[in-house]
Amino acid sequence: MLGLLPGGEGTQRIVRVAPLEVALPMLLTGAPQKAEKALKAGIVDAIAKGDVVEEAAKLALSRPPAPISKRPVPNANRFKVHGGALDGAEAMAVNKAKGMIAPSGIIACVRAACSSGSFKEGLQVEGREFTKLLFSVQSAALRHLFFAERMISKVPGLKAQPAPIKKVGILGSGLMGGGIAICCAQKGLQVVLKDAKQEWLDAGMKSITGIWMGQVKKGRMPEAKAKGYLAMIKPTLAFEDFKDCDLIVEAVPEIMSLKKEVFMAMDANTRPDALICTNTSGLNIDEIARVLKDPSRCMG
Repeated sequence: MLGLLPGGEGTQRIVRVAPLEVALPMLLTGAPQKAEKALKAGIVDAIAKGDVVEEAAKLALSRPPAPISKRPVPNANRFKVHGGALDGAEAMAVNKAKGMIAPSGIIACVRAACSSGSFKEGLQVEGREFTKLLFSVQSAALRHLFFAERMISKVPGLKAQPAPIKKVGILGSGLMGGGIAICCAQKGLQVVLKDAKQEWLDAGMKSITGIWMGQVKKGRMPEAKAKGYLAMIKPTLAFEDFKDCDLIVEAVPEIMSLKKEVFMAMDANTRPDALICTNTSGLNIDEIARVLKDPSRCMG
């Protein structure tokens, strides 16, 4: 999401060729359509089976020109708009993307396309809405985030290759630690789940089991698969069981003295090349890492 709308006449053209229920999700979410579905909806005229340029040229020469800009919006789409379809779509979009201003701009463009106005008048509305979004603080922030996310994967001079992660240690079996354990197991990683007391560990494993068995009961997961995931988690009370883990994630309460204490224990019971990660959301990670012999293996 960039906080923009499909400019370049997109909001005015698609409602002239596709049903509103197909056009709106594409406009509001940018969701792509598979070729077969796009053909059925009228978004494309044909699907090339060989040379794209050759087949496109042959198709174009086989029929008289039919510019989309000259086509009226289908009556079915107009009726849906008059029936409140856009109001419902806007409410759903606002609910899914709380605080976002782009959905309202897109709806305004579609409303203009389905009104009694001309294609040119619809474009004027699209231009105003696009300009408004383009210079908004929200879109600027989203575009910055978009490019920043792509730049962080390209560190100048970085040649190191990521080490394989096969076994993960998790310190703390509460809500957060249990959730991390579930994610890791479902990705095929062996998990060592540690807590300080047996009753806490038992409660954590009971919660994890309940989540997977709940999926089984709802028919969303085979029982054998759930049991396979459970077999990948080793509950323990001993720091020593982290000795062959590639990565350890700490998920204990947000108390600096406690974080430092468990980090020193992990430092003494893990391989020197193992990554030690903190799940803290507010404490200073540099301060936590200073208790390690090699602070560079800490992240959070």
